[in-house]
Amino acid sequence: MAREVVQEVFVQLWERRHTLLIRGRLGHYLHGMARNQIYHVLNRQSRTACYIAQAAQQQPEGEETTGQQIAFEEAMQLIEQHLTTLGETTRRVFLMSRFEGLSVAQIAQVLTISPKTLEYHITKALKTLRLGLSDLALVTLLVEIM
Repeated sequence: MAREVVQEVFVQLWERRHTLLIRGRLGHYLHGMARNQIYHVLNRQSRTACYIAQAAQQQPEGEETTGQQIAFEEAMQLIEQHLTTLGETTRRVFLMSRFEGLSVAQIAQVLTISPKTLEYHITKALKTLRLGLSDLALVTLLVEIM
């Protein structure tokens, strides 16, 4: 995403090269362009997330469209890919917590480890997924589904 922002900044700079009047340092100007481009990207992602949330609310419960089914399956494949990069204990704790619906106390009892250790493993798994699934719209969709 950062590379795309930088590329877009330089594309805009190139497109405006004949009419551009820079007063001050070029570095400061580029920094401002990058900041504005980041705001633009975040704003667009936020709107996309809102549209997805609104569409999910308007969809009658229990009724899934083919697009939703495909999106869900793709999201689950991405999650499974990222979960394979985790250690065995972290993956197991995450699956028990999020997919089996067990509480921290129940998981601690089953695995005979402390609740603090469980929280560490869950946090580690969520961080890995968050980094791997950086597209905000997809993450929002996953939150809605789960």
